[in-house]
Amino acid sequence: MHKCGFTAALSISQPSLGLKNVTLAPALSAQLRCLKKGGFRFEVKIPGGSGHSLPSQGFGKFEYTDELSSNLKLYVQKSPFGFEIRNVYTNDVIFGTMNALVPWEYAADSSYFSIPTYIPDFSYLFGFGDRNNDPLLNEKTPYRIWSYPAPKGCLPGLESCYSAHPVIHVLSKDGFGRVYYQRNSHGMQGRHLPSKNAFVFEALGGDFDLVFFSGAMDDAISHYTDFISEGQNLLPPMFMLGFGQARWGWDSTDAVRDLVRGYRGADIPFDHVWFDIDYMSEYKDFTFGPTFTDMPKLARELRDEDVHLVLIVDPGLAADDKYDFYTDSLASGGLIADPDTGKPYVGSCWSGNKTVWPMFGADEPFQPVWKKYLSALVPYVSGFWIDMNDPSNFATKSNLIKDCKGVDKVTPACPAFMLPGLVSLDQSTIPMHTETTKGRFDHVHNLYGHYESEGTRTAVESITDRRFVITTRAHFSGSGKFAYSWLGDNFLTYHDLEKSISRHFMAQVNGVRMTGPDIGGFFGSMDTPGKTTLVARWLQLSSFYTMSRMHKAKMFDFIPPYEVPLFTSVAKRAVLFKYDLYPLIYSQLYHGEPLFSLMYTRFPQMYKVFDQLIYANNLIVCPIVSESSKRKCSLPALKGGNLIWFDFYTGSNVGGGDLTIFNDVEDLPAAYMPSGSIMLLRNMTEFTQKNQVHTIRDTIKAPFIIRGAALPLNNGAAGTSLGEGVFRVVLDAAEKTIEKEKVQGYINVGQNDLSVVMKQCDGPFSGNYVDRIEIAGVPFAIHVMVNYKDYSTFTHNDDGFLTIYLHEMRLCDISHVSWH
Repeated sequence: MHKCGFTAALSISQPSLGLKNVTLAPALSAQLRCLKKGGFRFEVKIPGGSGHSLPSQGFGKFEYTDELSSNLKLYVQKSPFGFEIRNVYTNDVIFGTMNALVPWEYAADSSYFSIPTYIPDFSYLFGFGDRNNDPLLNEKTPYRIWSYPAPKGCLPGLESCYSAHPVIHVLSKDGFGRVYYQRNSHGMQGRHLPSKNAFVFEALGGDFDLVFFSGAMDDAISHYTDFISEGQNLLPPMFMLGFGQARWGWDSTDAVRDLVRGYRGADIPFDHVWFDIDYMSEYKDFTFGPTFTDMPKLARELRDEDVHLVLIVDPGLAADDKYDFYTDSLASGGLIADPDTGKPYVGSCWSGNKTVWPMFGADEPFQPVWKKYLSALVPYVSGFWIDMNDPSNFATKSNLIKDCKGVDKVTPACPAFMLPGLVSLDQSTIPMHTETTKGRFDHVHNLYGHYESEGTRTAVESITDRRFVITTRAHFSGSGKFAYSWLGDNFLTYHDLEKSISRHFMAQVNGVRMTGPDIGGFFGSMDTPGKTTLVARWLQLSSFYTMSRMHKAKMFDFIPPYEVPLFTSVAKRAVLFKYDLYPLIYSQLYHGEPLFSLMYTRFPQMYKVFDQLIYANNLIVCPIVSESSKRKCSLPALKGGNLIWFDFYTGSNVGGGDLTIFNDVEDLPAAYMPSGSIMLLRNMTEFTQKNQVHTIRDTIKAPFIIRGAALPLNNGAAGTSLGEGVFRVVLDAAEKTIEKEKVQGYINVGQNDLSVVMKQCDGPFSGNYVDRIEIAGVPFAIHVMVNYKDYSTFTHNDDGFLTIYLHEMRLCDISHVSWH
């Protein structure tokens, strides 16, 4: 073992890059530390400086070690300063700055820094922000980190939208992965400069605080996600894994009663309903308009039918002396202030032209007020939808504020450089010079949604032990400990349908486990020619999202699924199929693993493929995301693999490579499982023939199906498949924050057998039987044994698909199944 880490005093001698009125710091301090679970933390700051930094905890859990892994060695160069961590066997540079050929810059007042990190030749970079585009970064292009309200919707392009995740994934051509997380909350841009072997982090304040993980690409990402989650896993209530509906434009609670009746009448299962701002009186939080005064009564009616109600709550509140929420907030001293007047800053949002904003957070003066008003709603609603927390301010739209072009003096709104796509940092948000209890607003702008999520979760968990839904539009790395998200205001286009795959993945690996788009697009009328098929395709893909919810803005025509026969057919099939997937989805979330993964995380050669996904570590899904019903689906081999792919639905052997598939508009998306995969599903097709299913809770007693594919006969080791031959099962009632009763264990598949080991078997799923076991890739099967006894009730077709019918045997009673 080698000693890990160093501290260094640095002097800066290179000239400025010419940024306006920036005086460089003559001296810096640098420190490198090793993390116990792998990874490194490299910090650079001004000695005794006052730059705003993230707290040491809350945005990643640090546990240090003084020992460097035996296969690594640290090299430090004094002049010019640089360091490298190399693999002692291959001599490859794992992490460092030494060969990043870009000068360092650090402003003396901590208002700016530009520091590179080393990027190997022939690397592909992904992430860095929330963009409605492919996550692959272009060379030399500046990408911004900025929580932006996107008042016209999250448009396709290079600029980041609502959330701020200063994280890049770096994939080398050999498949080695690196994850860089810049722990800095200020506005930031990053550029990949391949000719300089560098990625340059340029931030508008704070300290350089880089956390690094490496390994196989999926492992490096997992290390980062575990780090920012700090051991916390926000599990969803069962209803959130069903299907829901939101609408901006409902005129009364009766409109929602009609909606639920429509779903029931069409026999489409329906689980949750989301109220936009229409329910409020004058768009004021914690009020009800005249046609929504019976909201508590509606909530009870819906709960009796196992339909759950979620209310939108905005952070901006009306400065009205007759409005109790405002007067209590003002008295708390927790409102964001205008330093020029010493009074609360007044802007504009849905609550009117006299809107003020609190500073959220579990330890904020405003927190008792927030808890008081939330507590009045928590008893009868199941969630809060916290919107506009980028935060959005109508008073600072780009046409209402001063453009920073030609402004020589550095100010909070006009910093050393302007972030791409903005004319001022004040654009569409709370002005940067305002003061919060956590400091000047430009220090915490990117954290506003994070702190609102933290404050809301802390308040709710002190009120109830239910698994309460909190869904935020804006989030930062680590916000997933407190809230889920949706992907913001999107469009009814094939582009947004396709990009929902990569945006869903990026939210999940940044710690937000539950997420999803507005199905059918927030913007865009559904009665437009050609849109019917697009909506149907979106409903198909919704089976695989963690959060499935339709939503539409009031200025566009919305057609509920129960009003169009095609929508009815597709929606019903999609929702029931998602119910089939419940054991797979919940188990994956329970173990803190992303439901979606992009192809580059496992297959380096597929670094440009973003229209198909790895699902739950067991499937490749190839949805239709264009106007054509035909597409290419790539089923690659894994390293060292004799890998065979099978149709997920039929078990037929499809071989591998590039397939051309045709997918009818009423079909589920094409999905394929590799040899060695194993999953626990449910049999909704047969269950619904004998049972009425209105909501996901109606399916608790639905029988299971174990489905997978055997390892090839000439490959005896697990690990050649995505699922590695093992499925870890966890199922509980998903109602309370902590559920003690559960079904928990694992299922393992080999060449000619399957084992089931249940470590715990109680709770509502413990009595469920397994209808059948379906195993693809079985070339011969003339003898089957169940629990080491001969068993005769099975079929085996010419394509090698073995089906064993178990006659209502409980999952918890199965131990071993073999075929010969």
